[in-house]
Amino acid sequence: MNVTNPGENPGTGVDQPSLLERYLRHRRLWEAAMWTLGLLANAVTNSMTAWMEVQHGSMHHEWWEPVVWECSSTLMLLLLVAPLAAFERRVPLRFDSWRRALPWHLPGVVAFSLAHVVGMVGPAASRLCRGRRDLRLRQLAAPAGL
Repeated sequence: MNVTNPGENPGTGVDQPSLLERYLRHRRLWEAAMWTLGLLANAVTNSMTAWMEVQHGSMHHEWWEPVVWECSSTLMLLLLVAPLAAFERRVPLRFDSWRRALPWHLPGVVAFSLAHVVGMVGPAASRLCRGRRDLRLRQLAAPAGL
């Protein structure tokens, strides 16, 4: 009977890397994949929930609107992961240093939220407001009675 070590590849005598070693070798790829899959699952779930609320409420929206809302939110969250990680490395919020970090984290939460919302609805809202402003200017410029 040929007995091998648990990490050894039978017949070669060479140790195979452990799961941890394989993960650490491709850590960034795995982390990006997990962030993407987790937020994608969240976007799908939130889109379905929002659509159910639209159907049962008095709101009148097309089916694709909640999908766009949630996908734009997810895209902004994915874009904010790197700055958030950099901020957390610079000012970690831990039990032993929370009093020093809290004054940085409170405005950081506000900045994160604003960046998320403005990035999510900013371009669409500015186009919508610009379109309404142009429509209002045309209405004001039109001669009365036409």
